[in-house]
Amino acid sequence: MLNRNPTMLIRKLNEQEMAVRFWNIGGRSTFITLLQRFRSEFLLARAQKIEGLDWLALLETQRPDVVDFCRRYGLQSLEER
Repeated sequence: MLNRNPTMLIRKLNEQEMAVRFWNIGGRSTFITLLQRFRSEFLLARAQKIEGLDWLALLETQRPDVVDFCRRYGLQSLEER
């Protein structure tokens, strides 16, 4: 069964970095709002292409803050392996 819940995918890049990507967010305005809120809370996040897709790269130490962001905005956090 496919997951249709608003989700933030989290991918570990290396020991110091991870990347996140919004998935199944809904309409464009919802996506833009969430992206703006995310960028305002994670000022050092940088855009990065991974396998042809846009991700936001962050420090691994920010993982608890990212999970908290997901909880506050009703996003499921999903660790990609």
